[in-house]
Amino acid sequence: MRRILMGLIFAGVFFASAFSCAAQQPSSTQQTSNQDQLETLIKEAISIVGNLKEGSIRAEVERDFMLDGGLQSRGTSRYMLKKCRFIKIEVTFSKDERSGTWIDGSPNDIVTSVTKPYLEYPFMD
Repeated sequence: MRRILMGLIFAGVFFASAFSCAAQQPSSTQQTSNQDQLETLIKEAISIVGNLKEGSIRAEVERDFMLDGGLQSRGTSRYMLKKCRFIKIEVTFSKDERSGTWIDGSPNDIVTSVTKPYLEYPFMD
């Protein structure tokens, strides 16, 4: 009787874990959909960065990107894509001559260079 009871318990645990693992595995359709979404996001990020050129202004950068954490300066800033904080760029600016001090950034600071997008964990303050 004890063997039968132990066998039933083992079978129940085995089948429960098998169903649990099967439920966690994404189907090939889900994997394709996820891959398509990731490729679309990366293509969009490359396109957005491609539109930022020397002579653009800080406000244009900050439309799609936000400042990363950590130390930043007005002259060179590290930005992360708003749609995916792991996609980053570094932007060098020249000061908007109409703004007062060099400490505070101006939306009209002029882009002098933009790096290619790269992947990195966000910095936390």
